[in-house]
Amino acid sequence: MFSNLIEKKFNGKELNQTEYYEAIDKFLSCGITKDSMKFFTSLNSFGMTNREVLYLTSALRDSGKVLNFEECIFEKHSTGGVGDATSVVLVPLLASLGYKIIKTTAKSFMFTNGSADRFGAIPGFKVGLTKEEINKTLTKTNACVLSHDELMCPADKLLYEMREKTGLEDDLNLFAASIAAKKLASGAKVVLVDIKFGYSAIVKEYKDALYLAKL
Repeated sequence: MFSNLIEKKFNGKELNQTEYYEAIDKFLSCGITKDSMKFFTSLNSFGMTNREVLYLTSALRDSGKVLNFEECIFEKHSTGGVGDATSVVLVPLLASLGYKIIKTTAKSFMFTNGSADRFGAIPGFKVGLTKEEINKTLTKTNACVLSHDELMCPADKLLYEMREKTGLEDDLNLFAASIAAKKLASGAKVVLVDIKFGYSAIVKEYKDALYLAKL
Protein backbone atom coordinates (compact mmCIF):
# COMPACT_ATOMS: atom_id res chain seq x y z
CA MET A 1 0.00 0.00 0.00
CA PHE A 2 2.74 2.48 0.97
CA SER A 3 4.53 1.83 -2.35
CA ASN A 4 1.51 3.11 -4.31
CA LEU A 5 1.39 6.29 -2.25
CA ILE A 6 5.14 6.83 -2.60
CA GLU A 7 4.86 6.42 -6.37
CA LYS A 8 2.03 8.97 -6.45
CA LYS A 9 4.13 11.49 -4.51
CA PHE A 10 7.12 10.78 -6.78
CA ASN A 11 4.94 11.70 -9.76
CA GLY A 12 4.09 15.04 -8.15
CA LYS A 13 0.49 14.18 -7.26
CA GLU A 14 -1.42 15.17 -4.14
CA LEU A 15 -2.64 12.44 -1.80
CA ASN A 16 -6.28 12.68 -0.78
CA GLN A 17 -7.87 12.45 2.66
CA THR A 18 -8.85 8.79 2.31
CA GLU A 19 -5.27 7.86 1.41
CA TYR A 20 -3.89 9.63 4.50
CA TYR A 21 -6.41 7.90 6.76
CA GLU A 22 -5.52 4.53 5.22
CA ALA A 23 -1.80 5.27 5.60
CA ILE A 24 -2.16 6.14 9.29
CA ASP A 25 -4.32 3.04 9.94
CA LYS A 26 -1.63 0.91 8.29
CA PHE A 27 1.09 2.73 10.24
CA LEU A 28 -0.71 2.03 13.53
CA SER A 29 -1.24 -1.64 12.77
CA CYS A 30 2.23 -2.38 11.33
CA GLY A 31 4.37 0.11 13.28
CA ILE A 32 7.72 1.52 12.19
CA THR A 33 8.78 -0.56 9.20
CA LYS A 34 10.99 0.11 6.18
CA ASP A 35 7.88 0.81 4.09
CA SER A 36 6.34 3.26 6.57
CA MET A 37 9.66 5.06 6.97
CA LYS A 38 9.98 5.33 3.19
CA PHE A 39 6.46 6.77 3.03
CA PHE A 40 7.09 9.58 5.52
CA THR A 41 10.50 10.25 3.99
CA SER A 42 8.76 10.67 0.62
CA LEU A 43 6.48 13.31 2.16
CA ASN A 44 9.62 15.14 3.22
CA SER A 45 11.40 14.68 -0.12
CA PHE A 46 8.53 15.56 -2.46
CA GLY A 47 6.70 18.02 -0.20
CA MET A 48 3.09 18.36 0.96
CA THR A 49 0.37 20.81 0.07
CA ASN A 50 -1.50 22.63 2.84
CA ARG A 51 -4.46 20.34 2.15
CA GLU A 52 -2.27 17.29 2.67
CA VAL A 53 -1.03 18.64 6.01
CA LEU A 54 -4.68 19.07 7.02
CA TYR A 55 -5.52 15.50 5.93
CA LEU A 56 -2.56 14.09 7.88
CA THR A 57 -3.52 16.16 10.93
CA SER A 58 -7.09 14.82 10.84
CA ALA A 59 -5.89 11.23 10.48
CA LEU A 60 -3.50 11.60 13.44
CA ARG A 61 -6.23 13.23 15.55
CA ASP A 62 -8.74 10.47 14.80
CA SER A 63 -6.28 7.65 15.56
CA GLY A 64 -7.42 7.84 19.20
CA LYS A 65 -10.01 9.51 21.43
CA VAL A 66 -11.12 13.05 20.61
CA LEU A 67 -12.21 14.86 23.75
CA ASN A 68 -15.17 17.24 23.82
CA PHE A 69 -16.09 19.71 26.55
CA GLU A 70 -18.94 22.19 27.01
CA GLU A 71 -16.55 24.67 28.61
CA CYS A 72 -14.00 26.70 26.68
CA ILE A 73 -10.77 24.73 27.00
CA PHE A 74 -7.41 26.47 26.60
CA GLU A 75 -4.31 24.77 25.20
CA LYS A 76 -0.67 25.74 24.88
CA HIS A 77 2.23 24.32 22.93
CA SER A 78 5.86 25.30 22.59
CA THR A 79 8.24 24.05 19.93
CA GLY A 80 11.00 23.90 22.56
CA GLY A 81 14.50 25.14 23.11
CA VAL A 82 16.99 26.08 25.81
CA GLY A 83 15.36 27.76 28.80
CA ASP A 84 11.86 26.88 27.61
CA ALA A 85 9.93 26.06 30.76
CA THR A 86 6.92 28.34 30.32
CA SER A 87 4.33 25.56 30.65
CA VAL A 88 5.37 24.88 34.24
CA VAL A 89 4.40 28.49 35.05
CA LEU A 90 1.62 29.18 32.53
CA VAL A 91 -0.58 26.12 33.15
CA PRO A 92 -1.08 26.64 36.92
CA LEU A 93 -1.28 30.42 36.42
CA LEU A 94 -4.21 30.16 34.00
CA ALA A 95 -5.87 27.56 36.22
CA SER A 96 -5.59 29.89 39.23
CA LEU A 97 -7.44 32.57 37.24
CA GLY A 98 -10.35 30.21 36.66
CA TYR A 99 -9.57 29.09 33.09
CA LYS A 100 -9.77 25.43 32.10
CA ILE A 101 -6.51 24.37 30.46
CA ILE A 102 -5.35 21.05 29.04
CA LYS A 103 -1.67 20.77 28.14
CA THR A 104 -1.02 17.89 25.77
CA THR A 105 2.65 17.11 25.66
CA ALA A 106 5.25 14.75 24.29
CA LYS A 107 8.84 13.88 24.98
CA SER A 108 11.33 16.32 23.50
CA PHE A 109 13.56 15.60 20.51
CA MET A 110 16.17 17.82 22.16
CA PHE A 111 18.40 17.62 25.20
CA THR A 112 16.29 20.39 26.78
CA ASN A 113 13.41 17.98 27.65
CA GLY A 114 9.72 18.60 27.05
CA SER A 115 6.76 19.30 29.31
CA ALA A 116 6.09 15.56 29.73
CA ASP A 117 9.64 15.18 31.05
CA ARG A 118 9.38 18.20 33.36
CA PHE A 119 5.96 17.50 34.86
CA GLY A 120 6.66 13.77 34.95
CA ALA A 121 9.72 14.42 37.11
CA ILE A 122 7.50 15.76 39.92
CA PRO A 123 6.91 12.95 42.45
CA GLY A 124 3.36 11.64 42.17
CA PHE A 125 2.56 13.66 39.03
CA LYS A 126 0.77 11.51 36.45
CA VAL A 127 0.71 12.49 32.76
CA GLY A 128 -1.03 9.35 31.43
CA LEU A 129 -4.71 9.73 32.38
CA THR A 130 -7.97 8.02 31.46
CA LYS A 131 -10.88 10.08 30.15
CA GLU A 132 -12.56 9.87 33.57
CA GLU A 133 -9.38 11.05 35.31
CA ILE A 134 -9.12 13.96 32.88
CA ASN A 135 -12.67 15.14 33.70
CA LYS A 136 -12.09 14.69 37.44
CA THR A 137 -8.77 16.58 37.37
CA LEU A 138 -10.20 19.45 35.32
CA THR A 139 -13.16 19.80 37.71
CA LYS A 140 -10.91 19.77 40.76
CA THR A 141 -7.94 21.89 39.60
CA ASN A 142 -8.92 23.53 36.25
CA ALA A 143 -5.71 22.11 34.71
CA CYS A 144 -4.59 18.84 33.22
CA VAL A 145 -1.27 17.78 31.65
CA LEU A 146 -1.49 14.86 29.24
CA SER A 147 1.12 12.82 27.42
CA HIS A 148 0.02 11.39 24.07
CA ASP A 149 -0.52 7.66 24.43
CA GLU A 150 -3.05 4.95 23.56
CA LEU A 151 -5.90 7.29 24.56
CA MET A 152 -5.11 10.36 22.47
CA CYS A 153 -3.21 10.46 19.16
CA PRO A 154 -1.42 7.09 19.44
CA ALA A 155 -0.38 7.47 15.79
CA ASP A 156 1.37 10.74 16.65
CA LYS A 157 3.37 8.99 19.37
CA LEU A 158 4.50 6.47 16.77
CA LEU A 159 5.23 9.27 14.31
CA TYR A 160 7.46 10.93 16.94
CA GLU A 161 9.55 7.76 17.22
CA MET A 162 9.71 7.41 13.44
CA ARG A 163 10.80 11.04 12.92
CA GLU A 164 13.59 10.50 15.43
CA LYS A 165 14.78 7.34 13.66
CA THR A 166 14.74 8.93 10.19
CA GLY A 167 16.05 12.41 11.03
CA LEU A 168 12.74 14.11 10.18
CA GLU A 169 12.50 16.02 13.47
CA ASP A 170 12.68 19.35 11.67
CA ASP A 171 10.25 18.57 8.84
CA LEU A 172 7.88 21.54 9.27
CA ASN A 173 4.84 19.90 7.65
CA LEU A 174 5.05 16.81 9.87
CA PHE A 175 5.81 19.11 12.83
CA ALA A 176 2.67 21.21 12.22
CA ALA A 177 0.45 18.15 11.79
CA SER A 178 1.79 16.62 15.00
CA ILE A 179 1.19 19.79 17.03
CA ALA A 180 -2.29 20.48 15.64
CA ALA A 181 -3.50 16.88 15.97
CA LYS A 182 -2.85 16.84 19.72
CA LYS A 183 -4.53 20.22 20.24
CA LEU A 184 -7.61 19.19 18.23
CA ALA A 185 -7.84 15.86 20.06
CA SER A 186 -7.79 17.65 23.43
CA GLY A 187 -11.03 19.49 22.62
CA ALA A 188 -9.33 22.89 22.95
CA LYS A 189 -11.08 25.96 21.58
CA VAL A 190 -8.29 28.47 22.29
CA VAL A 191 -4.70 27.48 21.46
CA LEU A 192 -1.45 29.36 21.98
CA VAL A 193 1.49 28.04 19.96
CA ASP A 194 4.83 29.43 21.13
CA ILE A 195 7.36 29.00 18.31
CA LYS A 196 11.03 29.28 19.23
CA PHE A 197 13.75 29.65 16.61
CA GLY A 198 17.51 29.85 16.77
CA TYR A 199 20.61 27.77 17.35
CA SER A 200 19.26 25.93 20.42
CA ALA A 201 15.76 25.27 19.03
CA ILE A 202 14.40 22.66 16.59
CA VAL A 203 13.47 25.48 14.19
CA LYS A 204 16.70 27.28 13.32
CA GLU A 205 15.67 30.08 10.94
CA TYR A 206 13.15 32.92 11.25
CA LYS A 207 11.67 32.16 7.82
CA ASP A 208 10.98 28.57 8.90
CA ALA A 209 9.40 29.75 12.16
CA LEU A 210 7.16 32.09 10.16
CA TYR A 211 6.19 29.27 7.78
CA LEU A 212 5.35 26.98 10.71
CA ALA A 213 3.31 29.70 12.43
CA LYS A 214 1.24 30.36 9.30
CA LEU A 215 0.78 26.65 8.65
